[in-house]
Amino acid sequence: MLIRIRTPYHSDIWSDWRQHQHIRRNSSDLPNIKVTSVEKYSLDPADYHEHLSITSEMMRYIASSARLSFAFVGDLGWAINNFRIMKLLISISDRDPIDPAIIRINANDFEEWDYLNSKFEAETIGDRVQRTTIGH
Repeated sequence: MLIRIRTPYHSDIWSDWRQHQHIRRNSSDLPNIKVTSVEKYSLDPADYHEHLSITSEMMRYIASSARLSFAFVGDLGWAINNFRIMKLLISISDRDPIDPAIIRINANDFEEWDYLNSKFEAETIGDRVQRTTIGH
């Protein structure tokens, strides 16, 4: 699926971001932050080694969305089965602002993340409730 994404909806924090922070655990169990340049911009989860399952890849994904005018997002069926990625992809395709405050990172595991998209979540949960109600 190809989507148009380059609009002024992105906050400056993402559109000016040319690097990402890669957070890893070292042997002392303290976070180790390594800043590296982004070599390739992509919105296809298949282009990411961990398929966006870790925070550092999610941050690169958002930075990529701010840099691209159009993007191939890969197998949409795969994204549908990964709710947190689907919530993020919906915000990007709807051209919603990507506010860092609505990204949730686990304090005990910095590579575990979630993205809050209350509008999409309400529509999805409402749709599930409606289908359940209609079916009974």
